[in-house]
Amino acid sequence: MHILRDVLNSVIAMCRISYKNTSTSVFLVIFSVFITSIFLSAPTQAAQTVPYKLNFQGRLTNSSGVVVANGDYNMKLRLMSASSGGSNLWETTRTGSYKVTVTSGMFNIQLGDTVAGDPALSPAMFNTQTNATVYLEVELPTPLTATSASPTWDEGAMTPRQLISAAPYALNSDTIDGIDGASLAQLSASNTFTGANLFKNTSNSTTAFQIQKSDSTPLLVADTQNLAIKIGGGDVSPNASPALLVLDYKNTSGDPTGVNGAMYYNSNTSKFRCYENSEWKDCITTPLNLRNNYFYQNDFTFGSYAANSTVDSEFTMYAYYSTLTIATLAAEANHPGIARISIPTNTSSIGGFLTYSGSLPVRFGGGNAWTALSNVRMSAISDAGATYVFRSGFINQITSGGTETGITNGCYFRYTNNLNSGKYQGVCRESNVETASPCDTGVTPSFGSWDVLSVTINSAGSVASFSVNGSTPCTVTTNIPTSASTGFGESVYKTGGNQARTIDVDYFEVRGTLQR
Repeated sequence: MHILRDVLNSVIAMCRISYKNTSTSVFLVIFSVFITSIFLSAPTQAAQTVPYKLNFQGRLTNSSGVVVANGDYNMKLRLMSASSGGSNLWETTRTGSYKVTVTSGMFNIQLGDTVAGDPALSPAMFNTQTNATVYLEVELPTPLTATSASPTWDEGAMTPRQLISAAPYALNSDTIDGIDGASLAQLSASNTFTGANLFKNTSNSTTAFQIQKSDSTPLLVADTQNLAIKIGGGDVSPNASPALLVLDYKNTSGDPTGVNGAMYYNSNTSKFRCYENSEWKDCITTPLNLRNNYFYQNDFTFGSYAANSTVDSEFTMYAYYSTLTIATLAAEANHPGIARISIPTNTSSIGGFLTYSGSLPVRFGGGNAWTALSNVRMSAISDAGATYVFRSGFINQITSGGTETGITNGCYFRYTNNLNSGKYQGVCRESNVETASPCDTGVTPSFGSWDVLSVTINSAGSVASFSVNGSTPCTVTTNIPTSASTGFGESVYKTGGNQARTIDVDYFEVRGTLQR
């Protein structure tokens, strides 16, 4: 990357400096200094493209104003940081073969001429952030040794020092195309880009843009020739320690606002989530090996369901109900399929979804881990006007009462108004015996909004975890059925009141890893 810099053309106005030595002779120097080609420097310098030299021109006379005799004169010149005192920024002594040649009183030299024995000038010397002012100081030896091979420097420097200032057009060199140096990127500095930046190559290549480690190992490669973004070297430089693509993760409940094609990691549910067809889904759903995995998913995008009918043909999921109605609703944003269970005004009614009781697919323990995931929405609370019990997860049948009688084996969520202060509970039952202390999720149903319910049984069948909307799960460690199979589904039983209620189901999903 090349950074163009305006060349500083600075002229210091003609001025008269009087100098009086300790003898009877007085030298008077009239001089002008102008900078012909020097950069105002940023901390990181670009490659030098012009000589760093200062032209210095003056006129030398005696105390009567008569120009001195032609010859080569000894002279010291300094650049100082203040009009008096200050720091010596640069100094040269022109003696010997480097004396200053004076003709008809005039002389013309270049400060920073290394061929003439000067130290090199640094652009940083004229950086106003480092040196607010720079002054030129001249010193001559005693008149008797002005041209001798062994000058005596007893006279001290001439006063006053001359301020080096800029010519009008040279003021633009304080910026680069009007941009202050503090706003420019530097190779050796940490830079923050705040504008809209476009990186565009003049021609495509397989390594158009790269980010590398300090040892030149690639971390990111943009291949504009094949339209590929590669982590590490991609397929070009495989190695034993590849660079990792680490997605951002969400550590609170629920999903973020999505856009089709988005992906992130949910640390609460330990799942990669993908946004497709305007809704969030688990990215990894199809088992890699069907012999060692079980997977079921229903998005309820079918039609309405008749009494005791098969919901889908591939898996025997039944809609079983009495006096309830179950039908699909029109798709909503992020919810392409919704099944609604409508509970009528009757005092008692029951219904839901359940795997066919003749072939229950789930057996906990023995190295088999299971997860049931559903997304539900309740219209209103369960109360005295319409008391109902809602269950979701692993159950072996839809119970015919408000109690758990009939659910002999399972681990599931349970909600009703008079249990656990109306919050979701985690319940496990084995051989018709319930957990002594069901776990409290601490979450009240989001009436009118969606709740994601997740129940997971570990591979040993020793811990059942219940999480609502990605919350920290509560756990149950007793009465987890490992000796008998169970199914999965959702059920609703209304036990009192004459108010109608609805429960919507967006999807139901079950995953299992099986040991053969």
